[in-house]
Amino acid sequence: MGGPARVTINSDHDNAGAIEIVIDEVMLRLLDLEARYSRFKPDSLISQINARAGTGVFTPIDLEAQSLINLADQLWRETKGLFDPTVGVLNQLWDFRTGRANTHVQLSPLIEKVGWDRVESDERGIRLPQAGMEIDLGGLVKEFAADAAAAILRDAGCQSALIELAGDIVAIGSGADGKAWQIGIRDPQAPSKSIVSVLLTNAAVCSSGNYARRFIHKGKFVSHLLHPRTGQPIDGPCSVTVIGESALVAGAIATAGCLQEKINAESWLRQSGLPWLVIDKENQCFGPLGYSRSTP
Repeated sequence: MGGPARVTINSDHDNAGAIEIVIDEVMLRLLDLEARYSRFKPDSLISQINARAGTGVFTPIDLEAQSLINLADQLWRETKGLFDPTVGVLNQLWDFRTGRANTHVQLSPLIEKVGWDRVESDERGIRLPQAGMEIDLGGLVKEFAADAAAAILRDAGCQSALIELAGDIVAIGSGADGKAWQIGIRDPQAPSKSIVSVLLTNAAVCSSGNYARRFIHKGKFVSHLLHPRTGQPIDGPCSVTVIGESALVAGAIATAGCLQEKINAESWLRQSGLPWLVIDKENQCFGPLGYSRSTP
């Protein structure tokens, strides 16, 4: 799912066997979600949907997939189209795997294949009307997976644990010392360090940023956050972090915030009613979480 997975469990009794069983259950669930929703897996649900683009054939989906589709649709509407799961086709021009722009690829034909409002979904399933269109739910599935892992641990009676999937974190209870988990928020200018820390108990913290996947093109940084109508990189905050009851909610709001200009991002985040942090291009922190204690 684009990064490492780590699960930390605190237990006051010696029951390594039971812990191993629940960890195995978590791992199987994560592998299953990756197999279903990764666009890099040729037999995944997402790959099946994309492969049938333009054929008129619907791909059946279950309630789990439908819930993710519904959330994507809600975010698309609330962000006025900035959050668009069909934007991945633009990576044919902006190639973040090689760190360069494919100058032989024309932008206009790709823009014609972007548009979440064109995706058709009903009781038959989902289909993409034009050949070459793609959907990518990666902006939601990682957070959904973190919540799913936390649910497994809670159902197993776990009282203190931390789940981290590529930087998105869900805390169950408190840390081993009974105090809140202390979580560092990555410094965009020095990603191996933290710029502030936050305290987390029975909550999730998720970040979205434009600094991890980017390259220089014609003297400017190009980030993986792309505007669905222009095909150009979005000039938004370097990083947005949100704390919520679930990773899915926190991650969705953080991602939507990072897709907007700074002033609009702050307005969006205030409306959410959740604790948030914006880090701008000058590495300045704004928002309630920006007053957290700095970490070395």
